[in-house]
Amino acid sequence: MQREGITTLDELRVVADQIHQFEGIGLKSAQAIQEKLARMAQPEERRSGKE
Repeated sequence: MQREGITTLDELRVVADQIHQFEGIGLKSAQAIQEKLARMAQPEERRSGKE
């Protein structure tokens, strides 16, 4: 990601759908990153199990 100039989470979110195309990032790693970004986007109450 450093080679791609990605230095913030906002920048990572923008390219999340294409991250598997980056050199050195495989499909499993890309999927893990996408899943983590999705969890981070959820409201705090849902992440902690409180509703």
